[in-house]
Amino acid sequence: MNRKLAAFVLMLTLPAGLLFGCGSTADGNTGTDISEEAESNVSEAAETEADISEETDADLLQETESDASQSAESDTDLYWFEDVAEHETISVGAEHIVALKSDGTVVAAGNNDDGQCDVSDWENVAAVSAGYDHTAALYYGGMVWAVGFNGYKTHTCSDVYDWSQKNLTICARQDVTMALKFDGTVMATGEDYDVSGWTDIVAIEAGGMHVMGVRSDGTVVAAGNNDYGQCDVSGWTDIVAVSPGGWYSVGLKSDGTVVAVGDNMDGQCDVADWTDIVAISAGGGHTLGLKSDGTVVAVGNNDFGQCNVTEWTDIVEISACEGISAGLRSDGTIVLAGDVNDEMLEALEWTDIKVPVR
Repeated sequence: MNRKLAAFVLMLTLPAGLLFGCGSTADGNTGTDISEEAESNVSEAAETEADISEETDADLLQETESDASQSAESDTDLYWFEDVAEHETISVGAEHIVALKSDGTVVAAGNNDDGQCDVSDWENVAAVSAGYDHTAALYYGGMVWAVGFNGYKTHTCSDVYDWSQKNLTICARQDVTMALKFDGTVMATGEDYDVSGWTDIVAIEAGGMHVMGVRSDGTVVAAGNNDYGQCDVSGWTDIVAVSPGGWYSVGLKSDGTVVAVGDNMDGQCDVADWTDIVAISAGGGHTLGLKSDGTVVAVGNNDFGQCNVTEWTDIVEISACEGISAGLRSDGTIVLAGDVNDEMLEALEWTDIKVPVR
């Protein structure tokens, strides 16, 4: 995590030519200039924006995947893309789960009333993230796509089609979709969260009623509802990751300890004694922590058994939502706990889910 933050900070200080210039490509050529490819792709995307209202979602998705494929000619070219950001490879929504496979395709299971599981034709994907009833994807090359509930007025999905390609990572939660751009600024659509003034950001996360960002200096910013003081994080330092819950916020410090603030009705903020933590995930009223030995700890509401994770082992990624906990094993399989519907149980049969770079 510290290596990634350091790499991103360095990336922000480099001229554009150095930032996107990489070494050997898959075919052995050197000096590939990815910045030229990205600029070309952005230009092509801009030319199509005038006709976007006349195109179908299928047409737009095909163009997105085509541009992503051109930008991601090889894993070697884009080593920096995964090395400087924490990308979600499993993510739980209110009633569905989505996961990124090692080949860049995506699988989803659960409630599909709003089309949030319609991901079977996605390719060249670098990261996925589940909102309550929508799903977002970050394509190699930095383009964002989303399916599912588009909000009554919030345009949770459709507004991301106009975002440029220069996105480093994404986050979807409840009725918001966010993207962290290469320049350290943040885009958000859906709920009306003001992130326009955020700069020098290296990580983003969204919760039920608020959103958070980590700056390169380890401090934290937050926007949204603050009824329980969940946005009172200005004094946090040395933070490497954040996770907003329903009415509370959790932060992971570089020394593996955890801090939390906000609503603690169910003990979801009782994390002061956690140590050796490498990842955190806050649900609606429970909190998960992944330890360096691959085990998981949990506190908070356990009405559906969502905190019954003490026997999980060999875990490399975690995700929590309302009453649900999910974990990814190092062998690419999934474990689940809590209020899991019958359709979501399909995830227990998945294999070859991508293990994130950490």
